[in-house]
Amino acid sequence: MAKKEIIKEEEKKEVKNTLSDNEKKSKMIQICLISIGLIVVLVVVMFLTRGLRLSQEEKLSKSLTDLGKEFYTEFYYDEISKGKTSDELAEFLSGFQDVGIKVNLDNLSRYNDNANEEEIAKFKNEKDEACDKTNTRAVIYPKSPYGKNDFTIKAELDCGFEKAAEEK
Repeated sequence: MAKKEIIKEEEKKEVKNTLSDNEKKSKMIQICLISIGLIVVLVVVMFLTRGLRLSQEEKLSKSLTDLGKEFYTEFYYDEISKGKTSDELAEFLSGFQDVGIKVNLDNLSRYNDNANEEEIAKFKNEKDEACDKTNTRAVIYPKSPYGKNDFTIKAELDCGFEKAAEEK
């Protein structure tokens, strides 16, 4: 009977060793999964923070485009069309089809009794430096048939984004 007890004792030790090995493997798998999860989170955070500068530039470009559109449709077009026939207006605007009508931040802030002052104040780069009010502008390109909504707009930002990108 002593042999049976020794064999049972050895089987118990073997079962305990197997359980210990399984627990060790389980812990290693958990550590690996946690590590992979942290790496994924880190990469996502890096991409999001790297994209902030771009999204700020895009946001300012969209805002500038919207301000330019409002300026052209609610003010400029009405002013230049006063007392002109549609042919005269088309002839006048066709001269700007390629060069564009340049409206800078300074003019956009003043044309409507400073109604856009708060929006213009938001034109800053990621270092909280204000955009140049003369060189930051909306360029409006009238196009045929030269109606009030017949145009495209290009935003030109001078906010130091290129400098900030070079410094990184």
